[in-house]
Amino acid sequence: MADGRSTLDLFGRGFVLLGFDADAGDAAPLLEAARKHRVPIAFRAISEPHVAALYERRFVLVRPDGHVAWRDDRIPAEPLRVIDVVRGTAPL
Repeated sequence: MADGRSTLDLFGRGFVLLGFDADAGDAAPLLEAARKHRVPIAFRAISEPHVAALYERRFVLVRPDGHVAWRDDRIPAEPLRVIDVVRGTAPL
């Protein structure tokens, strides 16, 4: 990224929702769904087109181990369902 960090530097002990040209307000339904189920989550806004091109979607949810759990250009209509799937409590 422009500041010298890698996106890998943004990941930690909880889930991270990357928002490319998006802010936390855009991501609020998914962030609230995670918090409702006590899933640790952080939001990171990134406004760098070359980085966004690598992830191919506007929103990318990354697991604590660094693997992409979900991605889309829109926050889902049923954000609780996405959170339940990525935390392993609902079938795909």
